[in-house]
Amino acid sequence: TRAVHIVFGEWTCLRLAVENEFAGGGTRERALALLQRVLHALLNSQKVHRDELEEMLDLALIDDFNIEA
Repeated sequence: TRAVHIVFGEWTCLRLAVENEFAGGGTRERALALLQRVLHALLNSQKVHRDELEEMLDLALIDDFNIEA
């Protein structure tokens, strides 16, 4: 859990999205919701598949923050 919080805190494109409100006034809440979805996926799975996590993050960046990374 701590590692995910650290990575999200240092993730440049997500930090810029929040600082510049790429998704409007609720950008910070969307970022926190994404963090919770990632934590839930990691903690509730015996085996984490990198491609599934990558797809989740990619779709969230595009749909929630208008970022293509």
